[in-house]
Amino acid sequence: MKLSYKKKHIRHHLILGIAWLIIGLLGLLTNANQLFFYGFILLGVLNLVTYFFKKERKYLSIENGIIYKHQLVSKKISLDKIKRIKNKYGMD
Repeated sequence: MKLSYKKKHIRHHLILGIAWLIIGLLGLLTNANQLFFYGFILLGVLNLVTYFFKKERKYLSIENGIIYKHQLVSKKISLDKIKRIKNKYGMD
């Protein structure tokens, strides 16, 4: 079983990535001598990489009695080791 990120969360990274890239590229075309706009391009690329990573690798997956939390360095825990689940932030 795989649990995905919300589509709104993933789409947010895509929109921000495209926006940062456009701002950076337009800035370089108009003022090529400023290094400031390379930061915008870097932010755009990082947001797009995050978008594709989160779209491809789901948030959680449960396989063979093990829960995997997918990040850059994945974490895993056996279902046998879970003793209780806390209710955080008033969620029911």
